[in-house]
Amino acid sequence: MTNKTKKFLLTILVEHPDNEFLSYVEKIYYTTKDIELKKLCCQYVINTTNDVSHKIVYDSINSNNPQLQLDVLNLAKNKINFQNMNIFLPLCSSKNNQVRQTAVFTLENLFTEKERIYLLEFLKDNIIEIKLVGIKLVAKILPQEFLSFVPQLLLSKNELIRKTTLEILMQLPEVKQNFEIKNLVFNIAKKDVSIDVRSAAIKTFSFIWKDCSIDAVNLYFKAISSYEPQLRQAGIFAFDNILPVVQNPEEIFIKGIISDSTDITKYFINKIIELKPKSEKLKQILVNRIFTTQDSGIQNLFLSSLS
Repeated sequence: MTNKTKKFLLTILVEHPDNEFLSYVEKIYYTTKDIELKKLCCQYVINTTNDVSHKIVYDSINSNNPQLQLDVLNLAKNKINFQNMNIFLPLCSSKNNQVRQTAVFTLENLFTEKERIYLLEFLKDNIIEIKLVGIKLVAKILPQEFLSFVPQLLLSKNELIRKTTLEILMQLPEVKQNFEIKNLVFNIAKKDVSIDVRSAAIKTFSFIWKDCSIDAVNLYFKAISSYEPQLRQAGIFAFDNILPVVQNPEEIFIKGIISDSTDITKYFINKIIELKPKSEKLKQILVNRIFTTQDSGIQNLFLSSLS
């Protein structure tokens, strides 16, 4: 029987699986070198038995053929679970980039602390997409070990790696006591070439450390005064985080309400209305601003802040 005929018959069997032909299909698998035929054999076995640990599936995964590995991985992906994932784990270390990436994405939701060795290797991978999966998984499953990789990740040349790492840090209370990372995040917030990364760093810095130092407050004001929407939003986010906890917000509010920017002035007046700080100096400046501003809407806000 020719390979073409075998493929035709196997295609029919795949669509109408029947255990009766299992031994016949296994024989075809082990007597052919045709990759398409091997794939059809695996598809038949998976459809018929629902067993992704079957010998021909196992042998396909452990073959030296990347295309067969990819084909079988895609055929089996909806049937892989915690009990049988070990069969597919070696593909996460494949030298073939496409196989390795597909395996990582397929098994992503099944990794636990038991797969620690694989998880840590993802952080070192040269494929950005795998490294991003590694950042998410290691931070979730091995948070303390993740922190040891953070300085290296924050110094990555890849913008998405830096930004993702910063965003993930906001989910890790363990980082609060790490002053090396704090300094790195602050420097990124000030100097990174990417506006998106700087914005993420400002948000992360203010959210985790609630830093109200002069340098930090100046950074937040620079952000909220920026022409870049992402930086303005980051500045607002930062002040939303620190104003409720800063011990003496008087100077911050004063600097905000005398700003040349109407939007910044409105923001700080609304925060005064919300937080009701007690300060005679601030109250006097609010009164003065009522008489010096020409904007009736701003005047009404100033009046509301005094009530």
